[in-house]
Amino acid sequence: MSFEDFQAELLNYEILLGNQHTQQSNDSGNFALSNHNSKSSNYKGRNSGPPRQNFQSSKPEGFKPKNENNQRVPCQICGKMGHQALDCYNRMNYSYQGRYPPAQLAAMAARMNSAESEEQPWFADSGANNHIIADMNNLTIQEPFKGDEEVAVGNGAGLPILNTGSSTLFHSQNSFKFKNVLHCPNAAANLLSIQRFCFDNSCWFKLTDTHFFVKDNLTGRTLMQGQN
Repeated sequence: MSFEDFQAELLNYEILLGNQHTQQSNDSGNFALSNHNSKSSNYKGRNSGPPRQNFQSSKPEGFKPKNENNQRVPCQICGKMGHQALDCYNRMNYSYQGRYPPAQLAAMAARMNSAESEEQPWFADSGANNHIIADMNNLTIQEPFKGDEEVAVGNGAGLPILNTGSSTLFHSQNSFKFKNVLHCPNAAANLLSIQRFCFDNSCWFKLTDTHFFVKDNLTGRTLMQGQN
């Protein structure tokens, strides 16, 4: 295993631990719908999808867990002190380190073939609230987005949403639904929200140090698997 792969695995583990401690926060994900005309940073538009029970709960705005180590350990992405990779402004800036995309910026990545399009990379993230797609042609059903909401990235920068839609991924004998996908032309890559994917497809993710597995909620049968 190369040093870069080893570093990516360490970050994967850190992200999983971080999500366990920060699921009380609705703003812990990489992406959240926001509205320029709203004073609430946690506002979600009508395209935010069905409610996801047991995934998140609210907490007082501005709350930050006490962790003195955050001030001494440099960020794995930008190398600066004072924050973790999960909070780094450059986390989803795939050109920041000269690679596209760097392994450190995704909990896991898998290239999966669609029956109707070229091979497209999807980057699965356990903190994302919505599926994000850059190319509208990858949506099978689409309609113009109506509203002022944007996809908030990092410390508040926004990506315009032009369309919404849905798509279907075919893998082996299984098909997976992607509902309420947000089309953001400025997105650096396609982002798969693990929470929404599991909710819409009645499945769950299992992540090991080398592989990921998608399993059926009822039977436990493996529906899809691949290398991290």
